[in-house]
Amino acid sequence: MNTIGNLKTRAKKILMSKLHAVYAQDYDVVNAIASKGIKGFTELEYQTLKSDILAYMDSVKTAPYTYKYASSCSQPCLYASIYAVMLEGLLGVLNKRSKDDLNAWAEYLNSFQSPKDGLYYDPNLSCPAYEHQGEWNEGWGKHHLMGHMIIALARLNVIPRYPLRYLEKYYNLDYLNKWMNHFDFADDVWTVSNYFMNLYTALEYVRDYMHEDRADAAIQSMVQWLLSKQNPSTGMWHSLSIFELSHSERYRVVRAAYHFYPLFEYEGMDVPFKRQIEEFIYPLQNTWGGWTVDGGNAGACEDIDAIDPLLRYATTSNTRLIKSVIERAMIWQLSSRNSDGGFSFYVRSRQEYGGHSLTTSQRDESSMFATWFRTLCLAYEMNFLGMSNDFNIGRFPGYEIPIKNRL
Repeated sequence: MNTIGNLKTRAKKILMSKLHAVYAQDYDVVNAIASKGIKGFTELEYQTLKSDILAYMDSVKTAPYTYKYASSCSQPCLYASIYAVMLEGLLGVLNKRSKDDLNAWAEYLNSFQSPKDGLYYDPNLSCPAYEHQGEWNEGWGKHHLMGHMIIALARLNVIPRYPLRYLEKYYNLDYLNKWMNHFDFADDVWTVSNYFMNLYTALEYVRDYMHEDRADAAIQSMVQWLLSKQNPSTGMWHSLSIFELSHSERYRVVRAAYHFYPLFEYEGMDVPFKRQIEEFIYPLQNTWGGWTVDGGNAGACEDIDAIDPLLRYATTSNTRLIKSVIERAMIWQLSSRNSDGGFSFYVRSRQEYGGHSLTTSQRDESSMFATWFRTLCLAYEMNFLGMSNDFNIGRFPGYEIPIKNRL
């Protein structure tokens, strides 16, 4: 039997094992994996994927440089325009625009910047959560958006209009160390990790793109602090022993670690405990192929949070194992690919990003965030597996850094 035939047989066996589930949502998921995931993987071809994504982006475009987060949203928002830049860059079409066009897009993005603190404020997104009040903390909002904005501006080869003045206090190393030391990893390490990633990516950006030399000492201080807290049994960050972590806590530990590793990667540092990282992540892949509790609906974040470090730090000589893990993951991700060419965040489920109506997508509805994050994940996976593609993966602080590992 050929490779595709073997893959279909394995996937069918996994799917059939789930058909005893009592919830209708599970039947929906099985159907999506069978009708979209397996078919999408066996027919995956870069040029078609690229064309479909660009068509989706065009469908939510409302004017030059403005996009809605999802088709059902009533207005465009800044997050969506940023994701459009990142997608065009990743797909290799942004650099085909004229310099005037790129500058105009950058002017649009920079029109949202405040001269007071250097952060970006979209009136359409104004709410307490955007100011990091409430359950989302820094998983959405002004500091979180900055981590995406810096990649968009780097892609456009333009810097912000104003200095990032909100960073000033972090150049004081005494203040920075007190700030870091008020966090611990005993409870919700994922929430803590967002604060760190939002800060160090901005510091790396101002150092390398805005020539802010004071940022380097702060960056190195964060590097050393995190290295001192890394747990050698897993290569991740948690205060409980590996044996005390519940199954659900392990997923949050992985999700948090994804927010820490790019600091070391971008700084060109070797990440310790690679084997432990790999061995901790492998067993957490669920029946569907995603990374959340078994039977759970892993979203675009949960999946790339596990797959990125797994691909970067894989040390196993068992190529058959890692190939199977990544193929199953790709089938799961492609189960969220929709007929409009974009991707949903979840498979057959609604997503409320930041709890805001303008960053919410309905069941089976593509969103700009999910389309960017799923595409980036597929780019890493296709490169790792040696599948033909022309993705233009950049090297920027934070989310987008090439993976050198290959199968």
